[in-house]
Amino acid sequence: MIELRDVCFSFDGEISVLDHVSLTVGAGERVLLLGSNGSGKSTLARLLNGSLPPSSGTVSVDGAVDGLARLVGYVRQDPRNQLVSAVVSDEVAFGPRNLGLSREEVVARADEALDACGISRLRDRMTSELSGGQQQLVALAGVLAMRPRYLVLDEATSMLDKATRAHVARVVDEVAARGVGVIEISHKPVLRPDRVLAMRGGRLTEGELPRE
Repeated sequence: MIELRDVCFSFDGEISVLDHVSLTVGAGERVLLLGSNGSGKSTLARLLNGSLPPSSGTVSVDGAVDGLARLVGYVRQDPRNQLVSAVVSDEVAFGPRNLGLSREEVVARADEALDACGISRLRDRMTSELSGGQQQLVALAGVLAMRPRYLVLDEATSMLDKATRAHVARVVDEVAARGVGVIEISHKPVLRPDRVLAMRGGRLTEGELPRE
């Protein structure tokens, strides 16, 4: 379970971006997080996987408070800000390789993730030559190759066309069905959530599904 207890966060020590936020997300649960620009959604997402430490309060994942990036995968809105390798296969293998796994395990995980995202045919392509949708699928595959227990999609489908959004939805739906908890930050969600929450002024409240 992801658990935030009374979490506050400020970049400058004065203005609170998150104001006493508490949240739990269980294994296999699908949570949709809504909110206007600047409401604190992405800041919360970064706290969930340890990219940012809370100013106060605690963030834990299945009881752990360290190494959260291994447990919570994070897919950003713009894949160009996430991709670090020139070749697709190297990009997807990057995370598992940094875990210190054997070469055989790294290759197996990369192959599994490429297949799960339906992009095995792209393994030898240059990441810079791919379309935006293909780059996002590569970014997602790189995260899935880490075999996270939870997955955060931070507006990850907002720049995709309808067909690619549907593709990502199928991939993430299968991941959630295997017990991975998913937090989707989006105004146009691709998953049917179990719960809808909203960020308003750094505070977390109950929300409603956006109208079509």
